[in-house]
Amino acid sequence: NWKTYWCEIDIVATHKKTVHIVEVKHRKSGRHGAALEYITDTKKQQLCLAAQHWVTENGWRGDCQIDAIGITGAIELNNLRYVPRAIEVDQ
Repeated sequence: NWKTYWCEIDIVATHKKTVHIVEVKHRKSGRHGAALEYITDTKKQQLCLAAQHWVTENGWRGDCQIDAIGITGAIELNNLRYVPRAIEVDQ
């Protein structure tokens, strides 16, 4: 987890030449929609800015992508949805 005073990145992971900025959302039930539906446009903008800030601050020279993990219901693998490149980031 990585924080600035205005945004938090839940997971920062690297794989090969790509840094993955991952937003994680959890909802106890799907009664009002799946967890990933709660990633607002404002949050998407914050994540893009945070990703750009992380890349600059860490001197990252590879690719950057923003992924999302949604967990609706109990925290179990069968309730987890992983979406690679869930949000487009300008590089």
